[in-house]
Amino acid sequence: MPLLARVPPTSDFDCWTQIFVLNEYKPVVDLVTDRSTKLKILDIGANVGYASAYFKQELPNADITAVELCRDNYDLMQKNVQGIATPIWGGVWSKDCMLSVKNDFGDRREWSFYAEEDEKGTILGFPISKIMLGHVDILKIDIEGGEVELFKDDSFLKFVHIIAIEIHDQFKCRPQILSSLMKHKFQFQNYGDITVGIKE
Repeated sequence: MPLLARVPPTSDFDCWTQIFVLNEYKPVVDLVTDRSTKLKILDIGANVGYASAYFKQELPNADITAVELCRDNYDLMQKNVQGIATPIWGGVWSKDCMLSVKNDFGDRREWSFYAEEDEKGTILGFPISKIMLGHVDILKIDIEGGEVELFKDDSFLKFVHIIAIEIHDQFKCRPQILSSLMKHKFQFQNYGDITVGIKE
């Protein structure tokens, strides 16, 4: 499937390489035993849509929702997931609030943008329950530290079968997240930067 990218030094080509060359999410799709059924996938931190496109390529029966915070990323993501996923502009948070985008994290390129609560912000933050709407077969999370807010209430894990999350250790949230996964009876393993879990 044709996908759009911005020219370097944006992070788009590196992101594409991680997903389609290095097969970052292959351990996730390998956990799906029946690919003929309708699957529900939630891509949180969708960037420009490459992970959603990869999941659709590997799991063509999937119903995918892709959420992205940064407007520039979102605008390109909309084009890349047309006919593949339902795009949502906003940020998953611990509550309803307004957010702003910060870019002083990591390499400061497009895949490192993150959210900060800001009453003067222009981006809607919302609990994950507002978009989950029941059971999710695959939940992919890569939100540059936003997992700290997301996991303040881990009850959403009751409705997740497979999870793939990039835990950003700069925010010292790994113990909290792994504890939540164990509490909800996930068996999990690290594959590079991604922690992949499946419910027992």
